[in-house]
Amino acid sequence: MFSLILLVLFSVPCWINCQNFGPPYPVTGSWFKDRYTRTEWNETLREFTKLGGDTVILRAPALVSVNPDSFSQDPNFRWCRDCLKRAASDLSVYNITIRSVMTYTYEEDFTNDAMIQCGTFDKKIITDRIYYRVVLPVDPTTHP
Repeated sequence: MFSLILLVLFSVPCWINCQNFGPPYPVTGSWFKDRYTRTEWNETLREFTKLGGDTVILRAPALVSVNPDSFSQDPNFRWCRDCLKRAASDLSVYNITIRSVMTYTYEEDFTNDAMIQCGTFDKKIITDRIYYRVVLPVDPTTHP
């Protein structure tokens, strides 16, 4: 049996600025969450690498391919039951057909800048929960 102890140096700002902290800490990987902006992530990663960190571990679920017919039965999307129908309708104006549907469920609060890359197709949907519709081309060399 063993114990893993994780020291969080970021909770003590004076340690971060200390140039002579000692030899690199033997654990060079850590897990971070609850950074909501690019600036927060960049500051955290900059300080982490100053301390000898070289690996960031993310606890994130995989994308899940779903059958469009069963999408409305997914309890995570019960506040967005007609989202897929609305997406099909919105995108049909641009002659875009939905060929597959994937979902990603995570508690991280992403910014609009990170999620909405194409304002014509991508959309933030606010109900009792926040959803993002992200449209990706099937062939990355083509327009969606």
